[in-house]
Amino acid sequence: MTPTKRTKLPIFLLLLPIFSLLHAYNDLPGFIPFKPAVTFLLLTYLTLTLIYLICWQFTKHTAKSATITFIILLLLLFFGAWHDLIKKIITNNLLSSYKVIIPVTLVLTFLLIKYIIKKDKTLYTFNQYLSTLMLILFILELSKAFINTISVSKTKNLIYTDTSITQQYRSCNQADSSKPDIYFLVFDEYTNNQTLQEVWNFRNDSITNWLTEQGFYIVTNGKANYDLTPFSISTTFNMNYIDNRKIGKKDSVFYILQAVRSLSDNTTFSLLKKENYNIRFFAPFDNPIENIGLLQEFVDYPPKKLYNHTLPGRIQRDILWNFIPATSPLSKPRQDQFSYTNWPKRVKDVQLTIDKIKSTTNTLTTRQPQFVYGHFMVTHDPHLFNANGTARTARDMVLNSKLFTTYTQQIQYANKILHDLVTHIQQHNRKNTIIIIEGDHGFRHMPDTLKKHDFSNLNSIYFPDRDYRQFYQEMSPVNTFRVLFNHYFCQSLARLKDSSIKVNY
Repeated sequence: MTPTKRTKLPIFLLLLPIFSLLHAYNDLPGFIPFKPAVTFLLLTYLTLTLIYLICWQFTKHTAKSATITFIILLLLLFFGAWHDLIKKIITNNLLSSYKVIIPVTLVLTFLLIKYIIKKDKTLYTFNQYLSTLMLILFILELSKAFINTISVSKTKNLIYTDTSITQQYRSCNQADSSKPDIYFLVFDEYTNNQTLQEVWNFRNDSITNWLTEQGFYIVTNGKANYDLTPFSISTTFNMNYIDNRKIGKKDSVFYILQAVRSLSDNTTFSLLKKENYNIRFFAPFDNPIENIGLLQEFVDYPPKKLYNHTLPGRIQRDILWNFIPATSPLSKPRQDQFSYTNWPKRVKDVQLTIDKIKSTTNTLTTRQPQFVYGHFMVTHDPHLFNANGTARTARDMVLNSKLFTTYTQQIQYANKILHDLVTHIQQHNRKNTIIIIEGDHGFRHMPDTLKKHDFSNLNSIYFPDRDYRQFYQEMSPVNTFRVLFNHYFCQSLARLKDSSIKVNY
């Protein structure tokens, strides 16, 4: 049989795109969206077809065309994994840099293709070996995907799956009219007064003194439990710490996404549902409770998983941002691209969140009790506001790009929002209302000598009966809802040790 009669694409070439997709799925089981996955697969097969047709025009040989296509596609799909391996082997930054790795990789690929084209013997036997190898790898990835899918169905992909508090919960059967409304307001990356004074020489007593006058309890020495939002807030809601095996991982994207999912499926929400609460969710995270059109944080993680290890993905992530004009706020390193690309939407989302929270207030005592979660990215980077709440210009964001310098301006604007919301809630909602104001963690862009302040956070609680005997000055958020349920819902939850745990991400 002559080579030109063998026109069918070998199985190894057809399996490579599916293998790549399954590999990404097994890194983030249950989190790869359907549409991006299908798009990735279609683009990969389209690329494969184009490369194969071009190779065929040069070789007129099925096996050679298939082998060359496989090599090029392998490079396109798994360049990131190849580069990461080189960086582990070669510690010299110059030798493992893109300036060296890309040219060397392209030269080696060219020489290998040249060798294949000139090879006299046919490559059909080698193609059979490749097909067998890819079939084995495909079966292994498919089996792993099957096991992961079963695991996801059991755990719902939550960071904390222990339901013992929910199962042991016994309601004291209060009337809905006697249950307090609960407002949980989070200001992302808002540190405490002591840190503001010590590090920035900025006095923030005016807002905490005002809160005290309104009857709030201020946790002056409090610290967050984790220095990453999904871990911090999910721990607050679950009233328990996360398994340490999920913390400190260098590649912790899967656990971060599990924690994000736990922001809307957790112990606190489960107990409140038992108490007939209506839960409102005004936070920038994907959730099944309520979508008000906020820009969702971490939503770009799963699609990135599909493309980050590809050659085009690495070029976009690590190289292209260098060529954006320096006068643009988009001229930021790869880790900041999502935040800075969407900064105009972030500005609008702040006012949208304020409006939505205010719209929930209702003085009727006969209605269903409610829990309102509002989350503000004001004090989180990128710093988008001046002290009075005016949105900064793109030029100002570039010329004054040091987060340390612009942080206190964000604090001042956050204080205005805080003051406005507390006043509105206390004037327009029923009197039996709890208000919790929390920074999920502190300012995270400190020099190494000041890293101890990463966890320092604002923590202020208002109980309508102003009975704060269970609170204390070192209390961390993991105990907030334990105290709340003990005080207002007849529970006896033990107080946990207050700890602050560093997350590698």
